[in-house]
Amino acid sequence: MAQNVTIAGRQYSAVPAIDIPKTGGGTASFFDVTDTTRAASDVASGKYFFTASGVLTLGTATGGGTGGVTQDQDGYLVLDDQAPQPTPGGGLEYEEGTWTPSEDIDNYVISFANTHTEAPLLYTVYDATGTAMSTYPTNLAVTYFDCYILTQTGIPYNGVVNGYSIVSYRTRNSSATGNNSSSTVATVNSSDSSSSDTSKARYWATETGIRAYCASSDRLWRAGRTYKWIAVWKPST
Repeated sequence: MAQNVTIAGRQYSAVPAIDIPKTGGGTASFFDVTDTTRAASDVASGKYFFTASGVLTLGTATGGGTGGVTQDQDGYLVLDDQAPQPTPGGGLEYEEGTWTPSEDIDNYVISFANTHTEAPLLYTVYDATGTAMSTYPTNLAVTYFDCYILTQTGIPYNGVVNGYSIVSYRTRNSSATGNNSSSTVATVNSSDSSSSDTSKARYWATETGIRAYCASSDRLWRAGRTYKWIAVWKPST
């Protein structure tokens, strides 16, 4: 940040730095660093930077996070062209958790802990218990993808209407080794508020929760088993 300064009774406006003759020859440069907003935790461990008050400080950050930019002992920024570059876009949001039913159930809505302004782009719920299941039929996983949220259009479905969300599920029907996979297509997109049945995108996912369901009341999520879930929202840019 440039400053207005007075030296030997004379005023100077918008001065970003001052070069002063050094004793014995040479020039010392002093820069205004009052705009600095970094803290030690923002700068890579082992690298120095100047705080807004001009204090030379050692960085403490580990595991990356500096974006390939450090500051040397003289206050200059150093760009590392070998460092990973930021990915274009951003704003990717997700929420995850586990669900353990207290009783066998075929259809259950998992509520989000956070507040969201739109339904997720995709989600999955799957059995993460890690032990074999001996009761059938039972649900193994359900995965939902909303192509309308991503592209504002659908995919060709049956020649008459578009499909806007695809729901895939895997179940174990009759034995420890026998399982079945199938899918459902929502033909009413998520901008429509209706949510009465599986043909509506908002039956499956809303701003407040996601549905664990494998399209049949005979297929059950089993009591006491642990199901992992994750929901992901469209990047904001």
